[in-house]
Amino acid sequence: VWPQLRSVRASHNIYAQHYQTHRFVTQHYRAAVAVNDLGWVTYRNPHYVLDLFGLGSREALKARTRAKDARWIDRLMKRRDVRLAIVYDAWFPKRPRRWIRVGQMITAGPRVVSGGQRVSYYAVDRKTAERVRRLLRRFAKTLPPDVKLRVYEGP
Repeated sequence: VWPQLRSVRASHNIYAQHYQTHRFVTQHYRAAVAVNDLGWVTYRNPHYVLDLFGLGSREALKARTRAKDARWIDRLMKRRDVRLAIVYDAWFPKRPRRWIRVGQMITAGPRVVSGGQRVSYYAVDRKTAERVRRLLRRFAKTLPPDVKLRVYEGP
């Protein structure tokens, strides 16, 4: 019974976090995005996805493993005109100074396969931050009951 239960929980982790992120990016945001967990977010997504962890980008992998600060993230995002990053904070404790945290998606229940239960949404400037906040508020109404979305107000 345990392996089957674990599979069910793992599938739900993917649905609650990765699939919902995919929905936000493809149905609401509709622009280039940076992520640390490549997968669903790229599926049938016509927009550029910058993989900050490096599985899908050799350049990002080299930069991440050699860097002492977060300037490499800023450079790669600017080069591709990426204005939104969706990351696990624990995976990227050093983040670009200009990032503005605009939201955080929190999934409930046991974590089996996701990198964390909280995924943060960061905009690179105030204009993008306001746009993403507006989109996140609308998106929050469509989430499953066990997925919460906090939208942070501010600059």
